Amino acid sequence: MSETEYTHENPAHKWWGQSPTSMGTFNSCPLMFKEKYILKKHPFVESEASRYGNRFHKAAEDRLLHDIQEPAEFLEFKPVFDAIRSLPGKLMAEAELATDRQWEPTPYRNWGAKELGCKIDVLSIDGDYARIIDWKTGKRYDDPLQIDINALTVMANFPEVNRIRAKYVYTKTGEAGMQKDYYRSAEFVKSGNDENISRTRGFMQANLTRMRIAFINDRFLPQRNGL
Repeated sequence: MSETEYTHENPAHKWWGQSPTSMGTFNSCPLMFKEKYILKKHPFVESEASRYGNRFHKAAEDRLLHDIQEPAEFLEFKPVFDAIRSLPGKLMAEAELATDRQWEPTPYRNWGAKELGCKIDVLSIDGDYARIIDWKTGKRYDDPLQIDINALTVMANFPEVNRIRAKYVYTKTGEAGMQKDYYRSAEFVKSGNDENISRTRGFMQANLTRMRIAFINDRFLPQRNGL
């Protein structure tokens, strides 16, 4: 038997570090998480929606990093891409970032140490200020989980960053979605969607602890959700 094989006696060996998608699935229904990610009962099937999402992300990355003209399908986003390219500082696209259990940076594919990871669609860093954009290619759903994880991994990997503004942009409608500001220091006045990063980290740690307990005890209970 492989040492990484999932068994009731040794379920924690399957821990590989979580993503916004896997954590969101667990929060929605732990049993669905087990069937999808551990037992592999529901393999990914490419749909027209996922193909559209892949095309958009590729077009955005090509335009932002290599100034390759966007396809006619996404020509309306040219002013958006131009505005992003004009931002001061360092620009990254599809940036893979991760942290270990001590909230220290670790390589994205370091499965043995990785606790939490994400792929950030657009990341711009100018001194101690960072901007994050997450392209949403489906229906509007303003769940903060993904931008919370994005902000945590940026703070861990870029110690010079003290403030982050993160937002969703919905590509089908061209509208901006949820936006949050994150601060490394606890010394700020909370208003609107402002967050102290330690508070966000505490919330995420609670999520990760719940998931680890489920792995260790092989206890993934079904849960009613919107689906």
